[in-house]
Amino acid sequence: MVERLSLAGLSALFQQNPWAPQRLAGFAGKTFCFTLIDAPAGLPEEFSMRIARDGYFEHWSSKDYDLSLSLVFDPALIAQFAQQGPNALLPRLKVEGDVMLAAAIGEVFRDLHWDFIGPISHYTGPVIAHRLDLHLQRCASSLKRYVVASAWARREPSTASQETRPGPSM
Repeated sequence: MVERLSLAGLSALFQQNPWAPQRLAGFAGKTFCFTLIDAPAGLPEEFSMRIARDGYFEHWSSKDYDLSLSLVFDPALIAQFAQQGPNALLPRLKVEGDVMLAAAIGEVFRDLHWDFIGPISHYTGPVIAHRLDLHLQRCASSLKRYVVASAWARREPSTASQETRPGPSM
């Protein structure tokens, strides 16, 4: 289910960025797998895809890949991602296989731009779409500040298991 939604979201992004599938079309038929090691519950541990003739991604279910990307999940990575964006993942990303394919996929994901306002304005009108975008940017900014200031970013030990009630008085 999550993989299908991810493919649909990537297709929508590629439609907004027509250069992206054009960049990947030269790798048609190539396959890759992204593995998230120690993934939180609810997230799939593995996404596998193939590049179609038109440069879009499609589902791939074989265990034979041209490129394998793996990343060990760490809660601190969320804060680093909030601060640095996708570049925070690069030092931790393990790449095995076709390095030219890895470079092309990396370029595409680095340079993708999501136009949120365009598709939404068809339903809400441009003024409401712009206001919604502004509010979402503010929410994202607040969430970013919260995550960066959280214990995940500071790597402090959790106090969740410590006793917080006062002991018995004598």
